Amino acid sequence: MAEMTTQPGIVQNPEPVHFWPAGWWKIVDMRIGVVPIPVYVVLIALIGGFVATEEVTSEEVVEILEMLNKIGIEVIESEEAPGPT
Repeated sequence: MAEMTTQPGIVQNPEPVHFWPAGWWKIVDMRIGVVPIPVYVVLIALIGGFVATEEVTSEEVVEILEMLNKIGIEVIESEEAPGPT
């Protein structure tokens, strides 16, 4: 039986890394501004569904995106505000 030799500084991971939950949290940690990428994917799917069924006008889509922008600005401002001492 052959022995496994390791080089110094190389860490071997005997257990495979599964997508759930480690891989999922890597995706959630990727952001556009302050909003995680999965939120954008869900938003695009919802807006696309509304547009495809013709239940929402283009003006309402713009309003949805403006609300998302305002929420993002509020989150940024709340993170920059000094907390209680």
